[in-house]
Amino acid sequence: MSVDEVCVTPPARGVKKEPVASHGVSGNPNSGCLVGRSHTRARSRAVAMVASLALVLMAGACSGEALGDDPLFDENGYIGGTNEPSPKGNQEGSTSSDLPVVATIPVAVEDDTLTLTVYPLVRHEDLVIATWDVATPEDLAAEGFEDGFMNAPTYYGHPVGADCGATRLLDLATRTMSFVAVDDQGQAVGPGCYRFGLGWASANERIQRAYAAPPVSQTKIGMIFPGAYIPDVPIVDGPVPAPYPAGASEEVAEETSAVDWSQVVTAATTTVESFSTELDGAVQVVETTEEITITLTSDVLFAYDSASLTETADAIVDAAAMQVEGREGGTIQVIGHTDSDGDEAYNATLSLERADAVAAALSERIGFFTYPIEASGRGESDPIASNDTAEGRAQNRRVEIVLATTENTSEEVRLSDGELPPLSAGLGDEAVTGTGIEGVATRNGEVVISAPRATRVDGHLVVEVTANVVDTGALLGGIADIGEIIEWEPSYYNVVMLGFNPVIVSGTMKHYPLRSLLLRDENNRSVLSGDFWTGAADLLTTRWLAPDNPATYIAIYPDIPGANTVTLQARHANTHFRLTDIPIVNG
Repeated sequence: MSVDEVCVTPPARGVKKEPVASHGVSGNPNSGCLVGRSHTRARSRAVAMVASLALVLMAGACSGEALGDDPLFDENGYIGGTNEPSPKGNQEGSTSSDLPVVATIPVAVEDDTLTLTVYPLVRHEDLVIATWDVATPEDLAAEGFEDGFMNAPTYYGHPVGADCGATRLLDLATRTMSFVAVDDQGQAVGPGCYRFGLGWASANERIQRAYAAPPVSQTKIGMIFPGAYIPDVPIVDGPVPAPYPAGASEEVAEETSAVDWSQVVTAATTTVESFSTELDGAVQVVETTEEITITLTSDVLFAYDSASLTETADAIVDAAAMQVEGREGGTIQVIGHTDSDGDEAYNATLSLERADAVAAALSERIGFFTYPIEASGRGESDPIASNDTAEGRAQNRRVEIVLATTENTSEEVRLSDGELPPLSAGLGDEAVTGTGIEGVATRNGEVVISAPRATRVDGHLVVEVTANVVDTGALLGGIADIGEIIEWEPSYYNVVMLGFNPVIVSGTMKHYPLRSLLLRDENNRSVLSGDFWTGAADLLTTRWLAPDNPATYIAIYPDIPGANTVTLQARHANTHFRLTDIPIVNG
């Protein structure tokens, strides 16, 4: 996936096609936890502010740019800011009372609960305008608080870090994700949802964001909000809703700026893919709407400088064959790769011989007439990592199996026959297991994490996870107070996944949330020290939590056909945990 695919949409009426430049990463991951009302919260907020500003300043120094020069930051070093003033008063457009309510979403913030009321998307030229109202408890509205939980980690030049960037459109049928539309300064167009210590004019606030419009024939699309995925948000024609809630006073209506949607420069859309691993990462499966790619690690298939399969290769080829069988027939490409050590011509020959060996073993396990196989070797010509490090060279030594169709004809195609491996923890950590409904205690008993259900939607699983502070009188900075929930395992790969990232497990396979790669250069290489991905999941998990006011987070995975329950595992603080028997319900 190239940067152009991520950052630029096709030319559209009224939408300029210049991309916003991608040139680095900034660290402001704690921007969403700057919440405070009491003295204790204010002190925590100040500490978090210093930490966040330090991360931002470090990122600016690393990128060689002054903080104030980057358009994604305002003068205080935070994402967002405001657009140039638009004409005020006498707003045209429908009000929320003219539109049906699509969904209401409760969001736990501190010891209160906000309510998001979501309305249909409205087509406007080559955009769709999303509208939702935020109902805030009166005490919060009066004192003001930080509602940056709708934002996302900031990436220079990419809309995922824009104001309200955690809200995205997601079409699971086409695996297409759309980010908030931004102006020529890289800032989101529309009424802002990021405030700090300002107080709210009323207990109800309207937020609007623009996205690239789906095809005119499409009447519904999914949308990700904090803690929720709405699978069928209607797309309608008609006037864009007014930028203030129904029932707003004449003074509020008069003073609310109209939105100039012609400010939109980029309405980014990208494809997402599924990623799974098996046998401790020896087999990796990437699936898009167009093909499936199974990558086998050469170091466990072959001895050094050899093209003869090892005794341990049988299980690896078996796993690859299981992924292929049950999918619609087609020609399979088996492609060998090496690192750059040694002679280039020798590496080309070795890669072909290794591809031939895997092709022969695979043909013994699947129907040759259904899946004709073609083998080739590319030697060192197509690296996926740097050859300057041992880890990168290990990643480049691989055999890829590519099938240009992913249509499943068997319900059992993704079910592994292997037993669930025991849960292990690193040095100084603990490993705990519980059922999804009962949950497990983490962070020295201060938090209970549970998973009440997984919902089957459009061939995918939407897994809900709740975090409840139970054993402390203080606020906690979310489930990510010392790091995102992320599957923790040794790996050759330097991969960073933004946001909520547990894995679900079936047999010996681990399935990660649907993902999309950010920040690739024109040669499809990562512009950073590793690969940075954004997932179909909550992007910011740092909002403050209070005792007995559980927060919900979601992540979306490929379906596991035929399964009635699912197992989830992750790491929080010093605890590796596994939640079993999470019931799957139909959406």
